[in-house]
Amino acid sequence: MSQHDHLLQQLCGTDAETFKRAQDLIYTVNAKTSQGSGHSLRYPTGLPAACALIASEQLKNTTVELESARANACLKKPEFTKCLDDVRAALADVASSSPSNQRQTRSGNSNKASYQSLVEKYRTPYGGMFLSWCVKAELRYFELGKGINIARENPKIKYGIFNWVCKILKVDTAAFIRDIGPGYDNARNSVATTMDTYCKSIRDAIKAESKQPVDATRISPRKTTAKRALRELPSKDSPKKPKLSPAPQDDEAIAAGPSTQVSAMPTPSPRKSPTKVTIREPDMRQKTAALDSDVEMTGVETPRRARAPEHSTSAFISSSPTRPSTRQSTRREPTPQLPPSPVVDTEDMDVDDFVDHEYNPLPPRRFRPVFLDLHQWNAPDPYFSINKHTRIKG
Repeated sequence: MSQHDHLLQQLCGTDAETFKRAQDLIYTVNAKTSQGSGHSLRYPTGLPAACALIASEQLKNTTVELESARANACLKKPEFTKCLDDVRAALADVASSSPSNQRQTRSGNSNKASYQSLVEKYRTPYGGMFLSWCVKAELRYFELGKGINIARENPKIKYGIFNWVCKILKVDTAAFIRDIGPGYDNARNSVATTMDTYCKSIRDAIKAESKQPVDATRISPRKTTAKRALRELPSKDSPKKPKLSPAPQDDEAIAAGPSTQVSAMPTPSPRKSPTKVTIREPDMRQKTAALDSDVEMTGVETPRRARAPEHSTSAFISSSPTRPSTRQSTRREPTPQLPPSPVVDTEDMDVDDFVDHEYNPLPPRRFRPVFLDLHQWNAPDPYFSINKHTRIKG
């Protein structure tokens, strides 16, 4: 039992023939409106009611009426009309593509024509919507009692309806009229006159619906993300390259001029740190006197006293001048002597005086014999020992 059978039973009642025809139409429309078939069903809930109504029309009975079918589909009148048009267009496409469903005319003419072939040949706009309008106009034409003695597959009806719809949509039909020849001019004019006289509502509906697909399928402009500009690599002459601001300098350093000591020493970087303190060297007279007094007073120096000020002044002060040879320097000593440290003007340098603290040895570590606790636990109880000796003597 199909999922639509209960709806078909409500519409068809006891009419088994209409019920069976509606089931076949539902199966055909589902296959024709599947994905990739070229047809779509805008309101699938109205499919059973639309197929039951079309089956009743094909069998020419009054089992299913338009209002009862719309009420069964629970759709508004415009929505059910669109659903009915989609179903008719899908069925018309199936009928035109199936050779078993095409019949010859009563006059014996075997010319075959279909709206699908005409749409594909002349590339009319709107696609499936154009096909549904042709089918709707044809059904209305036969409802008026016109073309009773002519089969529906007769090219005269097909060409007349196709030409009338093209005129409504203002489609160029020069190639179409040239291809079919002058033998169908009377039929085209007759169909066009009848439709213009009795089917003004269909003509207005086609004009109104022809504007809807354009609005519905109009693609809203997407906001594309702005492309980021590629970063330009800074070059020598690039105007976007930031200029380096000149480093601040001390007023004293500018007034004193370049130092011979700094120019003699290799510098790792051309930039000068603004916080670097310039050390002024003592005069040569004071330096020589200080060195001579240092040689006479210090005597033999140990490495321990000469190690402290070495790291703080060796980076700023150049090597001392040649030391005069003395009696102590000519003698060979078992231990090498280090050069005496030069005297630095401590008034200009903010360096703490080196304080030589006496070496304080660490306190001796506490010694605890190994297994000392075993002597405590293994020792016998003195009271028990005294009593034991007393008992033995007694």
